[in-house]
Amino acid sequence: MKNRLLFTALMSAAFNAEAATFSAAVVVPADKPALADEIASGLSKAFAESGNSLKISYFEERCEPQKDRALFGKVLKMSPDFALGYSCDDPQTVEKMPDFPVFLLGGAVPENMKRLVRLTPDDVLMYDGFVEALKELKNQRFLLVNDATGRADALLQKLRAELPSDHFTEISVPPNKLNENINILSQYVDSEYNFILVPSADVSNAVRLVSRIREAGLKQPIVGTGVLGTPAFSAKIGSMKEEIYFYAAQSPRFSLDATSVITDLRFKDKPAGDASVSAFAAAQIFLKQAGGLDFSRQKFKTVLGLLEFDDNGAMKNALPGQFFKWVGNQINVAFQPFEKQ
Repeated sequence: MKNRLLFTALMSAAFNAEAATFSAAVVVPADKPALADEIASGLSKAFAESGNSLKISYFEERCEPQKDRALFGKVLKMSPDFALGYSCDDPQTVEKMPDFPVFLLGGAVPENMKRLVRLTPDDVLMYDGFVEALKELKNQRFLLVNDATGRADALLQKLRAELPSDHFTEISVPPNKLNENINILSQYVDSEYNFILVPSADVSNAVRLVSRIREAGLKQPIVGTGVLGTPAFSAKIGSMKEEIYFYAAQSPRFSLDATSVITDLRFKDKPAGDASVSAFAAAQIFLKQAGGLDFSRQKFKTVLGLLEFDDNGAMKNALPGQFFKWVGNQINVAFQPFEKQ
């Protein structure tokens, strides 16, 4: 689908003389081309309801720095009315700021990115929920594995402060010390720990820790945040996903509130995927705020409910988090933490 160009979704209202035509750049992971169709479905339905037209250009992100810099350069040169899609799950740096709104559906926020709307919850909210969920697991002991990079310090500090001190042991597994790390981890093969916590904030270190843990012979369930549920993690860790759980925001597809029911009615031709619903919401926000770049301190009525964003562009009132687990290459909801599926 490389640079599949100019898929045009033309939707016009029969009696709306004020209809406008907008342009969008949609960025999807190279290994998930089906997301392009999901996003197109959501965008087209939203613009159809508004009586406007939309022209979409597609771009594939490869998660290879040199290729992605070229990709972002093409998006900037296109100068669409807005961009929407996914970034790689490892932090990056954007060399030039876009002068158009950017809606992020998944992936890491580039380190110096401003004027971004994240249709994902703020990390702090997820960290709070994650720690509270772990605290509900009474009389369980955790082996806390620190990747020693500093990127996960915010979550590590919260875990240290709020988990009972006699219920966890923290060990450091720094980069570039393969043999030493396996020797450290192998000491805990027959230990009394019920779960292994991997709080890494980026995919590369999460993959490194999970690989070392399993290579050292530890078989306990591994528990982490949404990083462990990303497509990039799945691709890099391969078949080593057995007994891996992660805490992430609930999908609107698992919500039973009125907003979810109304959303399903809008997509009555077929069940809507998360990407379709999020794209629909992004279009609603854009159309209300067309021409503006400040999305904070406002409320937007969307198919995801009434949304509000903080100064960093993250959702302040996202759906609560829950546990998921890998079953083969599929993600299942774990309605109770760490239940057997």
